[in-house]
Order: sequence, then structure tokens, then C-alpha cells
Amino acid sequence: MIHFVGAGPGGADLITVRGAKLLGEADVIIYAGSLVNPALLAYKKESCTVYDSASMTMEEVMERTSLKILAGVEPQQRLNIDSKSANDILRGFNGKDYRWEDRWLVTEDNLLLRSQIRLGDYNIMLAWAEYVPDMTIRVDKNPPAGQYQPADGQEDYFWRLTFDFPLIDWNRRYRGVQAARMKKAQAFHELSRKRTDYSNTWLQCEQRVALAETNRRLAKVHFETAEMRYKEARISFETGLGDMPAMSSAHEAMVQSRIKLIEAELELKLANLEWMYVEIGRAHV
Repeated sequence: MIHFVGAGPGGADLITVRGAKLLGEADVIIYAGSLVNPALLAYKKESCTVYDSASMTMEEVMERTSLKILAGVEPQQRLNIDSKSANDILRGFNGKDYRWEDRWLVTEDNLLLRSQIRLGDYNIMLAWAEYVPDMTIRVDKNPPAGQYQPADGQEDYFWRLTFDFPLIDWNRRYRGVQAARMKKAQAFHELSRKRTDYSNTWLQCEQRVALAETNRRLAKVHFETAEMRYKEARISFETGLGDMPAMSSAHEAMVQSRIKLIEAELELKLANLEWMYVEIGRAHV
């Protein structure tokens, strides 16, 4: 929630009790250093983040806060952020120019899981190879039982081909094949799940950007309307046709609508940053 606290006459001991209480509870304080007595900051808590708006714009303050949230950091936590780089990062990026089916093909998840599937094929081949019996070939002059070498002349050579089937170990080898098949099936299942998750995340980013664009357009219309009403109220006050409370109320409405426009613009940037992370950050580089 945003509170506006008046600095009063300027002395640190002349601020209202409510104003001092709000300063003590605030996580972020934005003050005009060229107009407000810095001694009033003595009421803030130790973890509060202070910005001097005399040297920065409201857009920069809001962008810093939003980037902290995007980074998973509490807004009140101190963190050095180069807020000016957000526009540079997003420059030239338009998620609508890409298709998630094409970007999925180059993601780390897709490349890694397809490698696991190919590895599963090799493991199945190795497991089946254990079914091949052990075979030995031997050549000698020893005749088999019941046969003898000729009494005269050249001795005969005998080729001996032996097959060894380990029947006792057959079940273990079969289980090895089944285990290799199971690992390949698990890789296929994980690939399908990751692909579905990626498509859902992509569509969510696309919808969030579309919603943020709509909210920004509405916020801009509201701000322009509030700005026009404030100008009318100020002219009426200057010409004596209106009173100060009406002009102050119109000014406050314009400021609030301006803040909402800034928030809408930052929300659009955050939505595009998340979409860029899905399109680039999760892709294999």
C-alpha cells in the first residue's frame, strides 16, 4: 500500500504522530531531497530502503522494486540492481515472433532426454548381447572318442566348435533387458511431460503478456482522463470558479492513476522478461 506523508513545516519534531508512525513502518521511502528535511528519515526502521526522488524518476524506483520481486528478493531487502538494463534486455524481443514447438527443440530438457533415449537403445542392445552364448573354436589333432588317427600317412586335423549356454543365469540376463527397456520408457515419459510443461508455460507467458498489454492501455486511458480533469480543476481554481479541495482531489486522482500506469508498464516488462526467459533462458546455448 502507498501512503503520502506530509513533511509539515520542515522540522523533524513537527511531523504528525501518524506521519512518524507510517515512516517507522515503511519498507520503502521515496522523498524529495531538494524539498524535505533529511532529518525526518530518523523515524524509519533499519531495514527500510530510501530513495531520493530528486535524482531519479518514479519509473526507476518502481522498476527497481519489480526487478527485486522478479529476482525472488523481498522489496525491502537491499540489493544493487541495474534497473536501466531492463529496457536493453528487452530491446528487439517479441515472443509473438516465435513458436513454442520450434523453441522446444533446442531446450536443454529436450536435448538431454533425447540423449537418454538413445543411450537406452544402446543399453538394450548390450543387454540382449548377453543372450549370445559363449562360443569357442579349437583346432587340434585329437580325434573324438571312437575314432583314431590313420596308421600311416598325414594325421587328420579336427575343428572343435563349442557353445556354452548359461541356463542357470538366464533369468538375470532377461531382467537386464527388461530394466534397460524400462529406463528408455521412463525417458520417453519424462520427455512427453517436459514438452507439455514447456508448452503450458509458453502459453501462460503469452496470455500474461496479452493481459498486461490490455491493462497498460486501460491504465493509460485512465491517466489521460485524470490528467485532463486535473487541468480543468486547476483552471477552474485559478479563475475562481472552483475551490482548493476539488483541485487537490483531482491532483491526487491523477497521481494515483499515474502510479497505476507505471505499475502496468512494469508488469508488461516483467511479463516479457519471463517470456524471454522461457524462450532464451531455458534453451540450450
